[in-house]
Amino acid sequence: MKKIKTLLVILSMMIMLTACSSASKKTTLLDTIKANGYITVATSPDYPPYEFIDTSKTGDAQYVGADIELAKHIADKLGVELKLAISDFSTALASISTKKADIVISGLGYKEERLNAMDFTKTYNPSTDDPNSFQGILMKASAADSYTTLDSFKGLKVGAQLGSLQEGFVNEQLTGVTLTPVSDLGTGIVMLQSGKIDALAIASTTGSQYVSANPDLKMTTVKFAESALAEFDGTIIGVQKGESALVEALNTIIDDVVKTGIYDQWEVEYTDYAKQIGQ
Repeated sequence: MKKIKTLLVILSMMIMLTACSSASKKTTLLDTIKANGYITVATSPDYPPYEFIDTSKTGDAQYVGADIELAKHIADKLGVELKLAISDFSTALASISTKKADIVISGLGYKEERLNAMDFTKTYNPSTDDPNSFQGILMKASAADSYTTLDSFKGLKVGAQLGSLQEGFVNEQLTGVTLTPVSDLGTGIVMLQSGKIDALAIASTTGSQYVSANPDLKMTTVKFAESALAEFDGTIIGVQKGESALVEALNTIIDDVVKTGIYDQWEVEYTDYAKQIGQ
């Protein structure tokens, strides 16, 4: 009888130890993504050639661009389906901290305060010394040439996408201006053309796309001073905070994307694509 009781005690202890061991092993977001069979990617499709809308298509097929191709590539490499969470930029960022999306791919740049809400991958589209690639200011073509320094914008209404790097640049580097946050760049373009704002802070690569579709607009020669942070100097992916396994998996994919130059190919392809459909 004593032997039976002893065996029962041993078995109970083994079960408890097994349960504790299982409980101590945390399920990561990467585990969950693979178990669910899909990854949810937040994006704001108003940023050609990286993410924009082809109105001739429907459903998820209407969302196109170099970043969308990257999202598809990541899903393929992880062996899961891609689910896009479409919203404006500030909502896309918030969806990471609220866990409504796993990652955000939306022309995202480094801002120190964003580290409180998300982790970052390596850059998949590094900044370059190309003089045609910079953070700048878009205006009506009739006025653009008159503004050649940051100080020359005093007294003007300057728009910037809510939560964007450009919003920070306007706050930090333009004095005496009225900052007007806009929900998306398409709205900002309409506000600029209708005179509700005098200028729009924007990345030159995207600004040039809007200029191609709107000859009444022009990029000024003014450039914001940018902060170069080695690993984060360029475009990055935002990931739910503390999910190091997912960041590591994404960095491995990014290393291959950068090494093969495939993202550069997507950027060229969708720059032409955007021009063809008037984006």
